[in-house]
Amino acid sequence: MRTWDQHKHWNVRSELYSEKWFVDSGGRTIEQANSKIANPTLHYKKEFKYAFVNFKCIHGGIFKSRGSKRNRQSHQLECPAKITLSAQRKTDKLVITKLNLEHNHEHIPESCAYYHADRRVTEKEKNEITKLVKLGLTAGKIMNHMSETSGTVFCRHDIHNVAKQGAKPSGTVQEEVWSILTKMCKEDSTSQYFIRGDSENNMSTLFFQTGAMRRILNVYCDVLFVDGTYCLNNLGYPLYVFLCVDGEIKGRVVGYCIVKDETTTTLTDVFQDFISSNHINVKTVVVDKDAAEIAAIKEVFPEVNILLCSFHVAQSFKTAATKYCPPSEREKSLDILMKMLYATSEEDFVTSFEMLPSWLKIYIEKNWMPNRKSWAQYMTKHILSWGTKTNNHVERHNRVLKTLSSHTKSLPSLIEKILDHHRNEEQRLALTATTLF
Repeated sequence: MRTWDQHKHWNVRSELYSEKWFVDSGGRTIEQANSKIANPTLHYKKEFKYAFVNFKCIHGGIFKSRGSKRNRQSHQLECPAKITLSAQRKTDKLVITKLNLEHNHEHIPESCAYYHADRRVTEKEKNEITKLVKLGLTAGKIMNHMSETSGTVFCRHDIHNVAKQGAKPSGTVQEEVWSILTKMCKEDSTSQYFIRGDSENNMSTLFFQTGAMRRILNVYCDVLFVDGTYCLNNLGYPLYVFLCVDGEIKGRVVGYCIVKDETTTTLTDVFQDFISSNHINVKTVVVDKDAAEIAAIKEVFPEVNILLCSFHVAQSFKTAATKYCPPSEREKSLDILMKMLYATSEEDFVTSFEMLPSWLKIYIEKNWMPNRKSWAQYMTKHILSWGTKTNNHVERHNRVLKTLSSHTKSLPSLIEKILDHHRNEEQRLALTATTLF
C-alpha cells in the first residue's frame, strides 16, 4: 500500500494529471464527509480537501448515443484503468485503495494534443479566430492556420465553438443593426443608410451604401444591374443588390437593400431611396422578369431603358417549350424561340414567331410580346449596356453572399459580413491596382 502525506495531496493530483491519461472523475469532499460524522473529533482535517477522490483514464466510460443519426466521435473506450485515493485520519496519510493501470488502448503521446485540456483556447487565439470567421474563411482553413501559428492542435468544433460565442447577441436585433450601421458611418462619413418602417413601426426596407460604393456609382452610373437573393437571414428578408460595371467590365456593388416583402410599393420605396440619395442619371436598368420590380422601376425611373436578363429569358423560353410542346417538338420549338430572342431584324423576329406551335405561340403572344422591346435583340441592340445584357455579375456576387451567410444567421450578422467582405474586396482591388503600376 502506497501512501502520501496529506500536504502533498494536490501534488499527487498534479502528478496524475501530468500523465495525460488520468482525469479527475469526482469524489467526496471533506465537507460532505464531515457532515455525516456526528463526533467532531473524528472529522477529517481541512487540508485533505477530499475524503476520497477518483482518477479514471480519459478513455474510461461508455459512450451513449443520444439518438442522433450522425456518427459522433468520443474518447470513451470503456478503459478500466482507475486510481482511488482515500484520506486516512489516523495516520494523516493519503492511501491508494484502488489501483488498475491496465489500459485497453495504446499510449500514443501525440494523441494527447487532441484532448480538451490541451486545446483550451486563449483570449488572443479567440480574437484571431473571430477575425478570420468575419473574413469568411472556412473552419478547415482557420483550423490549419491556427494549428500552424500557435503550435497547438485545433479541431473543427473548436473553431465552431468560438464562432458561436462571438455570434452571441449583445442586444436586440434593432440595437445591433443600429450599432453596426452607426459604426459604418463613423468610420466613413460618406457612407449612408436609410430605414423605412411600416404602419406597425416594423422595418420594411433598409438601404445602405459605403463611401466606396457611392464613389464607384458616381463614375459608372449609366447602366445599373439589380437582382434579389434569398435565404441569407433567419427573418426570411430578401436582399437586393445594386451593381455597376467599371471600365474593365468588372462588376462593382454600389448598394444593398434588405426588404421585408417584394410588393410594388416596397420596391418603389427601395428605388426611391436609391435615386434620392445618389444624384445620378441612370440610362439602363438590367433586371429579371419580375412584374413588381419592373413596375417600381417605371415609377421611379420613367425615362430609363429596362433590359431583361437574356439568360433568364432563355431559361424561361426553355421552360415554356417543355410545358407547351410535346416531346417530339420541344427541341425545334426551343430553336425557334432562340432565333426570336437573337433576331437582328423585325422581319426575322416575326418570321420566327409565326413558326411557333399554336399553344406556345399563344403563351408568347400573351406574356412576352407586349414587352419585347426589353428582350428582343433587334430592339435592344441600340440600348446602352456596356456589352452586358445579363445579370451574371449580380448572380456571381450572390453566390459569394451564400458562402458568407445562410438562413440561420441573424440580420446583424448578415450586414456585418457584407461590410467586411466589401472592405476586403476594396483592399484587394486597391492592392491589385498598385501592383499593376
